[in-house]
Amino acid sequence: MWQTSLRELAARIDRIIAESSYPDAIEPACLAAAVRSYPEAGGKRLRPVILLWSIGAVGGDPERGLYAAAALEVLHNWTLVHDDIIDEDEVRRGLPTAHIQLQSAAAGVPAARRAKFGADMAILAGDLMQGWVFDLLDRGDLDCALQARLRAEYRRRG
Repeated sequence: MWQTSLRELAARIDRIIAESSYPDAIEPACLAAAVRSYPEAGGKRLRPVILLWSIGAVGGDPERGLYAAAALEVLHNWTLVHDDIIDEDEVRRGLPTAHIQLQSAAAGVPAARRAKFGADMAILAGDLMQGWVFDLLDRGDLDCALQARLRAEYRRRG
């Protein structure tokens, strides 16, 4: 698999992310949509694919690392949610950023408070993505020691 194309591996990671049920339990629906929006908006998937290629290059089985690779992609996207708030970005990958999406979903919130509501809820969306990272790691086919090391590394890097 380490010789598998970027496009093919990216598609497999996309499927894992899209089929993950973790965000389905999040309420309200606008928050669940914000949690899914960045990882499902696509991207090159370089980080997770490099992880899989690296596993194969050292003789490991990249199949066993697919969920860890998907977790790495969600981890990266979680940091982007917070970065967009800090930088006050309104667009990412041609779509509204999480805080703008959530601001728009705040119809019942007074207009003067919608920006704060959007930012506050986007921070929560990013935090929920951290939970999603660990859920994906739990679903993978890794031995316990490796999973514990990845959990520690992902916490340190997040």
